[in-house]
Amino acid sequence: MAALNELQKKQPLIGDVRGHGLMVGVELVRDAKKTPATDETSKVKAMLRERGFLIGVGGTWGNVLRIQPPW
Repeated sequence: MAALNELQKKQPLIGDVRGHGLMVGVELVRDAKKTPATDETSKVKAMLRERGFLIGVGGTWGNVLRIQPPW
């Protein structure tokens, strides 16, 4: 999570990084008001899938990347 927190400082698209147990959530936002970045989240998910990563999407507005280790 430390690396994601550092990335958040450099990347305004990342509004929050949070985790509980083995699951980590990276919330993507459009602006300082934390407007959900739903379309951007879908694009990031697709880009990651092309690179071989399987990432879930969740959150009320579908703007949270869900990351968890494989079983």
